[in-house]
Amino acid sequence: MAFEPTSAQKIIYDFVENGTGNGIIDAVAGAGKTTTLMECVKHIPDIKDVLYCAFNTSIRKEIQRKFHLKGYSVSVKTIHSLGFQILRSYIPVKINKRKYSDILENSVFFESLTQEINQLLNIHGFLTIEQIKELQNRKSNLSWDEKNVLNESTSFVKEISHNLLAINDKYRLTLCEQNFAGYKNMVDHFLLLGNEDYSNAELKVYIILHQKLLKEGNSIATSHNIIDYTDMLYLPMLLKMDSKVQYGFVFVGFHPMAGKEKNGFDASEADLFLGASSIIIPGNAPRDAVNTVASLTSKIGFGRVIFTTPEEHDRMIAFTSQLPHVLACAYVF
Repeated sequence: MAFEPTSAQKIIYDFVENGTGNGIIDAVAGAGKTTTLMECVKHIPDIKDVLYCAFNTSIRKEIQRKFHLKGYSVSVKTIHSLGFQILRSYIPVKINKRKYSDILENSVFFESLTQEINQLLNIHGFLTIEQIKELQNRKSNLSWDEKNVLNESTSFVKEISHNLLAINDKYRLTLCEQNFAGYKNMVDHFLLLGNEDYSNAELKVYIILHQKLLKEGNSIATSHNIIDYTDMLYLPMLLKMDSKVQYGFVFVGFHPMAGKEKNGFDASEADLFLGASSIIIPGNAPRDAVNTVASLTSKIGFGRVIFTTPEEHDRMIAFTSQLPHVLACAYVF
């Protein structure tokens, strides 16, 4: 049965063909978003530069497979991999998934947060950082009540660190607006402070803490090229980095099983490939590109075409070509 678009899909396809600027499709689960977006490709005059961004790796693989089966040369990436690609084109980045946890665990940096952390401790009736340290210094002589207060205060400091890391992650993931309203909407949406019973005063302290943490993390990124996974989304926007990659090239692996001991134009022969075998390694190349290469092999005289994987290709060539070379060299020496 031929695909018949709905009225909503027709509006989308019309925008793809004739619209300008950015388009947003708001759809519920199971509404056919994937099918709709894949059909959009048919309405793009030149699909060579189309980039499809998926939310995660499993979705990326599934979409890539579907495009491949349809014969479309569409680049499919996760948003993270696209951001990582952009960053690497500018700086030699190194990934540390614990980057911001390491920053908070640095005693010198943590000391710089003492004033704000004390404000949060006071709001909730816990000991200050200085009082916690004083009790820890005489831990063996504490009363039962002092031990309880110390444990509760220490646990709340860990909770502050946990909340701060969560705010930092969501702030960068959502490209949150850097103002109180932006933070509040984000915190409420993701319940980053557990519930909505927190005060505005408390949120303002968290904002100050987060801006200090974010500034330190951005500084490490620009000075030492160290990033975490969420930086892949955030830093290209912050540093105004554009993709240097131009989509549109399709690579199909091809190995002619014919040749000579000499090279260059002077060693060329018109019938070099006549009746010879050739190997095509499709990989993730679209079907139309693979068919083009296969058609070319017959036109220039190859008598046989083998389709295989990169691993099987390397295994065959290792035994039929590389191993004889090794044995010949061993025999000579």
